[in-house]
Amino acid sequence: MREAFKNVKRNRGAAGIDKVSVQMFEANLEENLESLMRDLKTRDKFQPKPLRRVVIPKDKENMLALRAKAERG
Repeated sequence: MREAFKNVKRNRGAAGIDKVSVQMFEANLEENLESLMRDLKTRDKFQPKPLRRVVIPKDKENMLALRAKAERG
């Protein structure tokens, strides 16, 4: 889980639908990772959050779908 977080942090991605930034997630990193691991262990409890859609204007418009910070990795 820590390696996955390092990858997300290195990527410097935008906040997901939950509006949680890397810095906000990292402020309570151990608690957030433990909570996520608990939820994943009880698969019936874990429900991924909806994706946040972002338009990236270029020659053609590209649509990105961003996961909540805790669900990336």
